[in-house]
Amino acid sequence: MSDLRRCHVQIDALFDETLPALPVSERFIVGESVPPRPAAGRHSSDMLEWVECGAFAVFPTADALVDKADIADRFVCYLTEYLVRNADALRLNVPGNGPPVYPEIGPSVCYDYTSAVDNPVDMLLSMVEHGDGFADEIADRIEEYRDVKGDAL
Repeated sequence: MSDLRRCHVQIDALFDETLPALPVSERFIVGESVPPRPAAGRHSSDMLEWVECGAFAVFPTADALVDKADIADRFVCYLTEYLVRNADALRLNVPGNGPPVYPEIGPSVCYDYTSAVDNPVDMLLSMVEHGDGFADEIADRIEEYRDVKGDAL
């Protein structure tokens, strides 16, 4: 199975298995439950925010990223694909960007309009270590993309 195909299977598992298994509450508590699933496409900003709530619930600590590496991979695949679709990201492997989820690879993305390299594993680590969600960071990257590309979109 190609790596891209594997990632699409992992994204399906995220939406079909991982996220539906979480407790849902209208008055959700960050880290314990998620709000009801939005009626939005997988790669919309509303869905990204819902996935972020799910990540907080699944990974209360950095150790949980290691203990649930297969589930962490599902989130990494989704974040990577989200950036590819919404910010014209290009996939690349930076092996040092993989730990603690991946021992030998480092799923990352780069762009042709900035020198920035984004690391979805680091987005998850920052979330659990500092309480920083990834949705705002990704929204900023998409805004930068739209500003640079302007009318070309």
